[in-house]
Amino acid sequence: MDIPYPLGSSRIMDEITIAWDHLREGRLDDAQRIARGLDQTDPDANHLLGLIALHQNRLDEAAANLRQSAKSRPGHIPTLLPLGQTLLALGQFAEAEATFRSVLETDPASADAHLGLGIALTSQGRHSEAVVAMEQASKVQPENPLSHVILGGLLRDLGRPQEALAACDRAILLRPDDAEPHYRRGNVLDDLCRFPEAIAAYRQALRINGQHFDALNNLGASLGKQGHTEQALACCEHLLNREPDHYSPHMNRALIWLARGDYANGFAEFEWRWKIPGNAPRPRPRPPWQGEPLQGRTILLHAEQGFGDTIQFIRYASLLKTLGARVLVECPRPLHRLFTNCPAIDALSVRGETSEDHDVHAPILSLPRLLGTTLETIPTFNSYLAADPAAIGRWRERLGQKQRPGLKIGIVWQGDPSHQRDRVRSFPLAQFERLASLEGVRLIRLQKGFGSEQLQERKAPFPIEDPERIAPEDWVDFHDTAAIMANLDLVITPDTSPAHLAGALGIPVWIVLPYWAEWRWLIDREDSPWYPSARLFRQSESGDWNTLFERVATELSAGSLVGASKP
Repeated sequence: MDIPYPLGSSRIMDEITIAWDHLREGRLDDAQRIARGLDQTDPDANHLLGLIALHQNRLDEAAANLRQSAKSRPGHIPTLLPLGQTLLALGQFAEAEATFRSVLETDPASADAHLGLGIALTSQGRHSEAVVAMEQASKVQPENPLSHVILGGLLRDLGRPQEALAACDRAILLRPDDAEPHYRRGNVLDDLCRFPEAIAAYRQALRINGQHFDALNNLGASLGKQGHTEQALACCEHLLNREPDHYSPHMNRALIWLARGDYANGFAEFEWRWKIPGNAPRPRPRPPWQGEPLQGRTILLHAEQGFGDTIQFIRYASLLKTLGARVLVECPRPLHRLFTNCPAIDALSVRGETSEDHDVHAPILSLPRLLGTTLETIPTFNSYLAADPAAIGRWRERLGQKQRPGLKIGIVWQGDPSHQRDRVRSFPLAQFERLASLEGVRLIRLQKGFGSEQLQERKAPFPIEDPERIAPEDWVDFHDTAAIMANLDLVITPDTSPAHLAGALGIPVWIVLPYWAEWRWLIDREDSPWYPSARLFRQSESGDWNTLFERVATELSAGSLVGASKP
């Protein structure tokens, strides 16, 4: 840190100047001895004491002294800037934000203040505002690579990958021997499924800094997605030798094992998800089930992740019933009505509400481990969920099956955009245009919420039947979607919750997948051992939906609706 001499004058200025010289020369003990003998009400003395404490990493003491100095001299930038940095280090981001804004009121061209403000806003989750601050910092001080590196990370988080790459490239140009921008660049390329380039970026970061934990960790993840699973596992092992209790390489290893179908190791390792920051299990009054006998006992299953995961793993309620258990389920409200028709569930509650008394509980994604699931012993059913027959009948009339013959295909094109992989797994509604042109095909919208705006934004509209226009009051939750699906011949969807719903209902479903798909769809398979009615269509090249949908159209023209047979 550049340490300016004090501004102004006081009766103790000579001593302060001497102490300041000691601080500049790194003689902290000498500086501290003099400073503590000064008038503690003098703003220069407090400023000096704050900087000494900051250099000695006594952050609370540094903040107290710098606050006192700033209070006596409002707008004094040499005090406010280190105060803001100290508050960032203490995690007091709102006060740090206010401090840096005070600097900018006096000096709008302060690159350090814009940079600090951007970090404070980022730490509060206000990424859009942080981008503005970081762009200003890089404009005021374009030769500072740090602002470009942080800006790249922010733009990545906001789903602006091309701009993020440009920011990382500017940082690399300014400081090519810094590992961090290469690592950040690798992250963006991995998001874009440009895995060979991501791998190269991570390896460059590691050539510069062989101890960069995150670069090696993410290198392993990218290698796994590219299909180099043995190399990926070697990265995990190397990191775990260094930090055996770090959750991230454990999770990478779990996902690789699961994608390879090694469920015994994969689901055991998947328990490390509880170590992910912010993902600790909610305390419960009853003990967790550890696999002991359940005859005559009541178990509470609780959903923990997305709708699709809950639909996929609710199948395990049937296995628990065969073990003699009374099965309670706690689920998100949109799934509640759907699950009421599951005969293996004895009672339901909505997540966040009080559940019936029970003996033990289990998070739903822990059941495969607790029940010893392997690839060969997945509890596979032609269907294990169903909609109410009366609701199915109402939608049969509304869809006019007798009056309007044709192959009825339910379509979905987008998942929740907040999902970290949504930009990779979702695709434009326009991809279905080539299917609409096929003779005898009726496209029926199953998309709700996110992505629905594309229906109005289409430049070249093609016919899509819309249940929301037919009876919006009767299309509310997953049960209603299930009732619509029960009247369809086929569902075509990306890797979102409707894929799981169709599979659980036993409806033929074609799931269109990106080049790298999630672990549950395994590697290089066209069928799913989880859903007999599913058929998988995978991109042959990252981002190439056109070729994939050409294949889908060809298969539809050939009249092939059944899922691929198991190997």
